[in-house]
Amino acid sequence: MDSYKKVNKPTARKMYNSGLSIFLLPCKCRFPDSDSQFSWVLPIEINMFTTEESENKFDRSVNSFEYYNCNAELGYYASYYVTEQDYVSYKMCDLVCN
Repeated sequence: MDSYKKVNKPTARKMYNSGLSIFLLPCKCRFPDSDSQFSWVLPIEINMFTTEESENKFDRSVNSFEYYNCNAELGYYASYYVTEQDYVSYKMCDLVCN
């Protein structure tokens, strides 16, 4: 099973625009690990290729997720996760390209 890293919204937006998948969860939930048998709230995967064709795809996807999945019990905003492998490759590219 992959390990996941929590990132902030600007980093998630840049990685999304680079074509990587982002996983969304309400902010009071934690990402399910391989040890947990049951997860009541599962992460939602978004990427450029699975969302509708429009401008601001990232913001629209996040706003839609927050509207339908975030509340007082789970948290009012989304947390962003990426796979550890994608994060390392993105940071390496960022260092080499800049």
